[in-house]
Amino acid sequence: MAALHFSTAISSIAFGLFVLLAWFHNGSRGKVVGMVGTTKASDFIGYARVGWVLILWFIVLVFRSVYSGLELHFATQETSKSWMEAMQEGGLIRELQSKSPLFLLGIGFLLKWKFNWQIGRNWMYLLLPFFWIITASCIHYFQHFTFYSQMVLESKPIPMYTQVYHIEFGAMAGIVLLIPVYANLMLKEREWRWGKWVWIVWLITVIGFHILALRTGLILFYLGMAMIFFRYIFAVGNLDKLARRQWIQRTVILVGLILLTISVIPSTRNRIVNTWQDISGVVRGGDANHRSVGQRVLAWKAAIGLIKENPWGAGIHGEFDAMMNQYDAQKIPLQVQHRIGIHNQWLESAAQSGWMVLLVMTIFYWAIYKGGFSLLWMSLMGFSMVIESMLERQAGMLLFAFLLVFTVSLPRKNKEKEEDFQFNEGIS
Repeated sequence: MAALHFSTAISSIAFGLFVLLAWFHNGSRGKVVGMVGTTKASDFIGYARVGWVLILWFIVLVFRSVYSGLELHFATQETSKSWMEAMQEGGLIRELQSKSPLFLLGIGFLLKWKFNWQIGRNWMYLLLPFFWIITASCIHYFQHFTFYSQMVLESKPIPMYTQVYHIEFGAMAGIVLLIPVYANLMLKEREWRWGKWVWIVWLITVIGFHILALRTGLILFYLGMAMIFFRYIFAVGNLDKLARRQWIQRTVILVGLILLTISVIPSTRNRIVNTWQDISGVVRGGDANHRSVGQRVLAWKAAIGLIKENPWGAGIHGEFDAMMNQYDAQKIPLQVQHRIGIHNQWLESAAQSGWMVLLVMTIFYWAIYKGGFSLLWMSLMGFSMVIESMLERQAGMLLFAFLLVFTVSLPRKNKEKEEDFQFNEGIS
């Protein structure tokens, strides 16, 4: 994840090394390191279920891209387009490259790989790249304070020193900032490498995170904080009435400090104003040509029409033209330069590969729940996929892979003991 900020190639190599290390560490014969003698074979049914769904997800995507390539190959034989050229244009190469983590992690779960995380020892290495990038980007923001503050009001992002697209960057930062809060409250993790310096760096990063007004990341951050606090106060924390009242009071004070911070930081305040204007425009049916939320809603409308006309998907190569046809057919009031892509992974997957992949994605979340894994982290990922096509870029796919590995490494539901750190038990 750290390498993504300056080299996607190095990031891909690092993920490949991670898979190889996981293979050699866990063994290729289905053994589980550190679990022998303490875990029943039936406890790994959840891992296998998730693994099979991931592999099925990958197969559906690859099959649809192969089918698109064959269509192109047979339709363009007169122009002598080779089979490999047709497959590449149909999206096969792209799907093999970008969606390979689905297949590799699926294999890992079938082989019963066990990922043992030591959050207190290693989390700082996740935080530091975001701390550096966010701090440097904030300095750059203050150097051009007036101009960038106005940009925020016009639905534009503040420039950052990273190659990662601002939406994925915000999502990644928000998730990384949530992990120590979860570990401290839910997993009772109290010892951290570098001690209190961790929380100082965390606080500086959180403040910079607000200054850069990364809307998607901020939504995920506060949504995750709300779920963690609710779970801790009312379910997992085992708090008496007095302690619960104190936690609620602290939460109210924290919310008040957040509101005060928002009123002081112009970029965050402007982002909220811009978002409110966008949503109000959607409700009133106003001009959406310069409104990111409005453009998204209209793109979703066009995508739904596309899926209805192409239940088996339009393919990667045909999605753009099909979307533009839907804009025209539905007489959607957007100028050509503002006719954006779908910006919703659920709809984009269905538009490209048909309703089948949408069904598999839904089954994936069912498999996570039935396996006794925490729904918190994958729910945040699922929500981010509603407002952005997160899995169409390498950063989003690696964030998905990271959260999946992190999710299955956490304590699972124990039916014989009340030692449960699972968010899903609070909503079941």
